[in-house]
Amino acid sequence: MARSCAFCNRSSMKAARRSHSNIKVLRRQYVNLQKKWIDEKSLLICTRCIKTTKKKAAVAVKASKTKVGL
Repeated sequence: MARSCAFCNRSSMKAARRSHSNIKVLRRQYVNLQKKWIDEKSLLICTRCIKTTKKKAAVAVKASKTKVGL
């Protein structure tokens, strides 16, 4: 199983660590993955997707409240 987001498929990227003498050493920058339970399944989801889904859920709740009030 690759360490990537279950929603957006983001995965690690290459980056370079530079020393004082400017020697480049390659390294990996990993995605900030968190384990979340969705539909009784444990998924690895990046924090960007977690924030986005919370915002979309809040907008949906707000929209449903305004429709009920009309």
